[in-house]
Amino acid sequence: MIAEVNLKWVKELGEIAAAEELPPKVAELAKVAGVGAAVKTFVFYAPLQTTFPKKCIDDMRKLYIRKKFGEYSAIELAKILGVSLPFVYEVINSPANSPGDNQMSIYDCI
Repeated sequence: MIAEVNLKWVKELGEIAAAEELPPKVAELAKVAGVGAAVKTFVFYAPLQTTFPKKCIDDMRKLYIRKKFGEYSAIELAKILGVSLPFVYEVINSPANSPGDNQMSIYDCI
């Protein structure tokens, strides 16, 4: 599973994002280990059935899309991140800080 992860977007997000822009659980780790290490940790370990929520990876993907749209096309972003084109368009067409982005899910507490 880890070998399938495209590391380029992970590395770039670690270089261009500030800790406070990341999802709260990732930001906490970023304060200790640095943004790059925090992003890599969540991307590598979330698929391995640990306690890292997948929502954090999706939130980081959304942040990457917001930061890189214009530099890359929607199709390129979908390929880089391994997500669907509708996912990319949903992020592009939604406000960056829509109320639902920071809303806690019922599953975040489990």
